[in-house]
Amino acid sequence: MVLLIAAAFLVLLLLGVPVAFVIGVSGFIGLWWSGQYPLTVIVKQTFEGVDSFVLLAIPLFILAGALMETGGIAVRLVRLAQVLVGWIRGGLSMAVVVAEYIFSGISGSTVADVSARSRRWRWSPRPRPWASSCRRAS
Repeated sequence: MVLLIAAAFLVLLLLGVPVAFVIGVSGFIGLWWSGQYPLTVIVKQTFEGVDSFVLLAIPLFILAGALMETGGIAVRLVRLAQVLVGWIRGGLSMAVVVAEYIFSGISGSTVADVSARSRRWRWSPRPRPWASSCRRAS
């Protein structure tokens, strides 16, 4: 049975099927081939595992982040964070923390926060040679 699962895994990978589907289909083939569970039980358990409000919330939080970015609130909140702590030495990293704190209070999700601020993180026009490395580290 292990050889069947490994063979299905490799064949599906070589066919170019996405990895998530390869894992799911290989597991399904292994369970079906073992004969311990009827096919109806395997399919029922698969659909019950996917039927979850938590899994539904992930794309909706990403949508909330995209709406914050499109509406311009993301850029304004980042500028607010820069005004609050950007003038202090090390203010760039502090502004990241303050902006994340504000975003978390609005959306309640880290996924939405990252999708809202990742594209348009703008800093002051002053030259800061350490800014890019600090942004990458945060």
